[in-house]
Amino acid sequence: MIIVAEGPSAAGKTTWCLRNHPDRFLPEDSPRWRGATPEGRLNPLETAQFWTDFNCRRWARAEELEFRDGTAVCDTDPFKLHYSWCRWRVGDMRYWEWGYHRDAAGAAFASGDLGLADLVVYFDDEVEKLRARRRGDAGRRRHRFDLHLRLRAPLREWYAAVDRLDPGRVAWEGPDGVREGSPRAERTGVALFGRLLQELPYR
Repeated sequence: MIIVAEGPSAAGKTTWCLRNHPDRFLPEDSPRWRGATPEGRLNPLETAQFWTDFNCRRWARAEELEFRDGTAVCDTDPFKLHYSWCRWRVGDMRYWEWGYHRDAAGAAFASGDLGLADLVVYFDDEVEKLRARRRGDAGRRRHRFDLHLRLRAPLREWYAAVDRLDPGRVAWEGPDGVREGSPRAERTGVALFGRLLQELPYR
């Protein structure tokens, strides 16, 4: 199985992963932390492909970990198309830019290089508690934290769409909602990607 811990920044995802699955853990990673972001160097189409390629590499690492240990637990979703969709929903990205990310991810699903996790453990908390947790963890990088708070509502919409697509694929109660999961019959492919897009709200 591939399991994803997802939710707003400072919701407790990393702590849960490290505490419960230290040997099967795929940490969150970002080129931003290494000063290797494409912004300012690439045009929007190239930027979308840059991030899709990065996400495909994380997905491949999750598959390798799954093959080795039977289960991979990812801190944030390797299939991170939700980020550009959520940014469009709050007015931080133009619709045609989101379209570049959508199309690049769709091509990756078509080739099997990107997919949906078998189980998403969804973490959330009240905004003030998220802010307090961030203040109490000053040594942790939380890039664009205020933007991530704005993305909190559409992020829940995204995973509600995933759950409608395949009920039970999202554990809404965080770790308290996780019982015995099971591998899903369908994790990638054009058909699955298309059905997910149909579940997403666009107004």
